[in-house]
Amino acid sequence: MFSKKDLFCFLAALLLVIVAYVFMIVDPVEYGFGILTLWIAPPLLLVAFFLPVIGIVGSDVNLGQIFRDIKDNRTKHIVGIAVFAISLCLYIITLEPTASLWDCSEFIASAYKLQVPHSPGVPLFLLFARLFSMLVLDDVTMVAPAMNTMSALFSALTVYIVYHLIYRFAVSMGGPSQKLPKAVPVFSALCSSLCLTFSDSFWFSAVEAETYAAAAFFLTLLVWLIITGKNLPQEKRNRRLILIFYISGLSFCVHPMCLLALPLLPPYWYVGDITIKKLLIATGIGLLIVIVINRMIAVGLFQMMFSFDLFFVNLFHTPFYMGAFVLLVLMSMVFIFLLRRFKKHWHYTWATIFLLAGFIPYGMLFIRSNHNPPIDETNPENLALIKAYMNRDSYGSTPLLYGPYFDAEIEGVETKNKMYYKDSNSYKVAGTTSAYQYDKSRQTILPRMYSNDENHIEAYRQWTNLKENEKPDFFNNLEFMFRFQLGEMYFRYFLFNFAGRESDEQYSPGLKPWDNHERAVPEKSRNQYWMIPLMLGLIGACCQYFRNKKDF
Repeated sequence: MFSKKDLFCFLAALLLVIVAYVFMIVDPVEYGFGILTLWIAPPLLLVAFFLPVIGIVGSDVNLGQIFRDIKDNRTKHIVGIAVFAISLCLYIITLEPTASLWDCSEFIASAYKLQVPHSPGVPLFLLFARLFSMLVLDDVTMVAPAMNTMSALFSALTVYIVYHLIYRFAVSMGGPSQKLPKAVPVFSALCSSLCLTFSDSFWFSAVEAETYAAAAFFLTLLVWLIITGKNLPQEKRNRRLILIFYISGLSFCVHPMCLLALPLLPPYWYVGDITIKKLLIATGIGLLIVIVINRMIAVGLFQMMFSFDLFFVNLFHTPFYMGAFVLLVLMSMVFIFLLRRFKKHWHYTWATIFLLAGFIPYGMLFIRSNHNPPIDETNPENLALIKAYMNRDSYGSTPLLYGPYFDAEIEGVETKNKMYYKDSNSYKVAGTTSAYQYDKSRQTILPRMYSNDENHIEAYRQWTNLKENEKPDFFNNLEFMFRFQLGEMYFRYFLFNFAGRESDEQYSPGLKPWDNHERAVPEKSRNQYWMIPLMLGLIGACCQYFRNKKDF
């Protein structure tokens, strides 16, 4: 269980969060653009979110062992630092000088004044970006480069973690009876991490103020925590599990894609002799954890808070947020009961508590929205609107498993959910959300050609060679999925990173080793890798399979 020092870290973090949020609430400047919000609160919050890490890890960190490992494996660490330095220098040299198109510009403007970007929000990313913008003081011309530099740093750190992961895998491949020469794992990790450094998509996101660079760092950090935590002593392993879920909660506040590391946890930690059946079951449990976090916690928790508040405010005429307070009290009572009743499984309860604690950064967005800043997308300033913000209601819906073809006739309109707004002393119905009901004979599983937008229909016909007024069938549906969605929009981008890329123009093709350079498009962005990274990866995978099928 946690020591007094650990609990002190947790309490200090909670107090710092409260103080920072109070500063944001009482900021007297218009839109909350004062010193309290923009200069004092961000560092306080970042320190508050880091302090629990110290408490979870514990105070018994063996620094001596860490220094001995650095001394005994000097080459490994020197090369690792060199890889980090090469990556960071490369990204800074090629850094975007200002704002890029699309989300980057929105995130730069939002982070500079801690405003509210599009749902589901990226509050922790905004705090990191605001911290980097503080380094240039009031020079607004340097805000965008400062935030782009943040992405460069996160990307270089990602490369550094990947280096150590590959080194660890290379060493484990040798096994206890076959010790590899020290240069082999170092060289393997060096080549692999530099392949990532220079890969097209990763490099692209490393030089602009998008969430993907920070998200890649947190995702890789979670993988590293999982991989290195398997063989820890039981007490430290329990703490590592709690840390993994706390970082998972925080990383969701950077980008939901970070949760994709969690399906690795059950098969890697809890499956001994791996079989196909065990692997599928364990991975399925991991995917279920992701779904639970993504839907039941990130969305369902806020929805439950609103439902409780709607019940208490409209029925019992209590003050606003009383229902949310009651729900938090009930949840606290449940956690106390679980900690006392199931003492042997205390780490699972604490992991759930810290997973929820990882979502605390979202409080910043809701506080800032109440100041009504110029960028205040969806205006999530109360529980009714917070629910819609987290559920991404403004995006509409897309049929994934079952839905209509683009030519399906609308047969009716179904009323789905009520939408509420906050009145002076109660919640009032603002309207309802609706869903179309389509002709059942023109619906299918895996609907890929569902949009009735004229531009989309034209694209469907081009990729499947459908004639005018010709109705699509299931084979056309699959053809569009394989040719466009998988071929054009996935495998083409995949080959950009490991085979080559003609240019940075939209829909530019990938490169094959035999493509003639003299006939190429005169673009500086032309990358010809001659498929060397792809071949190295495939050769390595084959060697590993024939060498040790179990580890493969």
